[in-house]
Amino acid sequence: MSENLVKAVNLTKIYERSDGNKVYAVNGVNFELKKGLSYGLVGESGCGKSTLGQMLVKLLEPTEGDIEFEGKTICGKMKRADENDFRKKAQVVFQNPYDSLNPKMKIYEIIEEPLAIHKIGKTKKERAGLVNEIRTLCGLDLSVMEKYPSELSGGQRQRVCIASSMILNPEFLVLDEAVSSLDVLIQAQILNMLKKLQKNLNLTSLFISHNLNAVSYVADVIFVMYLGHIVEQGPVEEILKNPLHPYTKALFSASYNLNQKEEKRMVLHGELPDPTKKITGCPFASRCPFAEDRCRSELPVLKSDEKNPGHLCACWKSSL
Repeated sequence: MSENLVKAVNLTKIYERSDGNKVYAVNGVNFELKKGLSYGLVGESGCGKSTLGQMLVKLLEPTEGDIEFEGKTICGKMKRADENDFRKKAQVVFQNPYDSLNPKMKIYEIIEEPLAIHKIGKTKKERAGLVNEIRTLCGLDLSVMEKYPSELSGGQRQRVCIASSMILNPEFLVLDEAVSSLDVLIQAQILNMLKKLQKNLNLTSLFISHNLNAVSYVADVIFVMYLGHIVEQGPVEEILKNPLHPYTKALFSASYNLNQKEEKRMVLHGELPDPTKKITGCPFASRCPFAEDRCRSELPVLKSDEKNPGHLCACWKSSL
């Protein structure tokens, strides 16, 4: 059994708007990420996926709850040495590769910069060797190293972002919509590269996306998120074969089985809850075709499927 690398306990993020109202972006999330596995986080835009990912790499501080990394909390103020160590071990790749790269630096300088910041590599030759190694792993041609970001394609720029994140040999990588801005062919190339990196480097990763096809290809375990809540989680094969939560079924109905008859597809109706109000019942109740009075008044918790203990669902009627 793999050891836990990341653990989230009652993780909550509340934003305060200028009108004084509060927005519950992430609401009481609990999960564990084991070393060497790839995780997928899926859900509609605005469900809190990116906020959750940014908290896990300490770009945002949670309002409530705790995050443990290798058994130690990373929330709040950390000692400088501990924070520097965490920054080396946890990296993030964002959606827009161009915005993530310094337009005035050459590609070689961009990839080498983290080594200089963290004082890795005693000589210029040693650092060049590390840059060349990660360049090769990320499928970058030697000819791009003296170019500027504006001279590269979108796929090449995203490979540079991944190389810059991987140069420190991190243990944990968060990829926030890392392929959504790329065309389908380039997406496939990047996803294949990520799978190879995962296998070769024993990396723990969290792949955040609204694209179920992409997530199911790279992930070992999937988390389904809706309005700040994790509503279902489990091994990717089990989730694909037997989705339990009505929201997961609706996502799959939209993403897969595109040739099925319209009457068999699950089409959602109803209004989204007000994000400035604390939800007392199931967050999906206002759009769920199976919702009952209990669903609107009592929040369901994640519980294991009897036949598959690793498959969890937060639904009072998950057997539907």
